[in-house]
Amino acid sequence: MDQATATLQKLIDNAKSSSECDELQQKLQELLKCVGTKKDRLDDKEREVELKYTGRDSVQCSFCSNTVRSQGEFVGKCEGCDSVGCVDCFSFCKECEEPFCHENCLTSCEYCEEYFCPGCSKAKMDGCWKCGENVCSDCTTPVGPPGWPCCKACVDEWVEDGWREY
Repeated sequence: MDQATATLQKLIDNAKSSSECDELQQKLQELLKCVGTKKDRLDDKEREVELKYTGRDSVQCSFCSNTVRSQGEFVGKCEGCDSVGCVDCFSFCKECEEPFCHENCLTSCEYCEEYFCPGCSKAKMDGCWKCGENVCSDCTTPVGPPGWPCCKACVDEWVEDGWREY
């Protein structure tokens, strides 16, 4: 056990009342918040450095000006088109969590705005039967006796046995 842990354990063991425990707990929560803030700053700094990496094993992002370590944690390869880029230029499929370049290789739902890759989108993207919007199956509702998948806006136009007429 390291010295900080031993000191904290001693403070906990020496507490004589619940109010002392409350005070200790509050101090620990304040320290934990400070550690979180420090970690966030260090993460931001590391990210900034890694997205401007210029070593021998650096690769240029196919989509922006960032250069990243070829085998680092901030590089990705699109599963759709094999483009290599920084993590800022990729989105991840909601279903399989594989990286894809946003605009070229993913489909997004018009309602929830989640991204789906071509392989998963075939299973998840129903599209609205009535208006044709690109909608995932989570954002559609079966309507009518045949169970047409419809978006939320079109579901409101369905009345008992047919579509509302205006």
